[in-house]
Amino acid sequence: MTSDPQTARENDLKAVYGCLITDVLKDGPADRAGVKAGDIVLEVNGKKVRDHIAFYNLIYFHRPGEMITLKILRDGKEIELTVSVSTRAAQAEKGWEMGGPEAVDNAYGAELREENRNGRSYVVIESVEEGSVASRLSLREGDVVIQINGQEINSTQAFKKAMDEAVKADRFKIRILRNGMTFMLEVEGLNVEENGEPDMF
Repeated sequence: MTSDPQTARENDLKAVYGCLITDVLKDGPADRAGVKAGDIVLEVNGKKVRDHIAFYNLIYFHRPGEMITLKILRDGKEIELTVSVSTRAAQAEKGWEMGGPEAVDNAYGAELREENRNGRSYVVIESVEEGSVASRLSLREGDVVIQINGQEINSTQAFKKAMDEAVKADRFKIRILRNGMTFMLEVEGLNVEENGEPDMF
């Protein structure tokens, strides 16, 4: 989530930029590194994080196991933390129970799969087609989709239904789990056609 003007004022930011961390997976790599909910990520390896999309992109191109340095604003003070980039497989070792291919589906350029953890189903992004709606929403391979516009996503059908409604409203607020941290993707004005393809003109 990008820092908004109110968040910037509350944290004494000179400019409205950065990525607000809304939640952190317990015992995940971010949690072990000391990242906390409410932290605002200002830089990744010295590169300024202008918004949540920039933050995802800066992390996405690092290989699993690589260490990255985050400059974080917490309680008005800047600190630096070193975090190991994880993969969905690493998350599985921490409790993601692979329920097998209960449901494999495709929607809006994303290949989807349901996974189970402690009896609850989640939808994981298996792959994303370049230039698709999913790609333009900054969804990435390995993302766990938790909510879309406030609707819990516990099946591929729930994902498709929520996305259909989001397309009609042309408003997307997607909560995802990535690299042990929970983020909110917020996009408006995507102009998706009825066939699910983005309107490029």
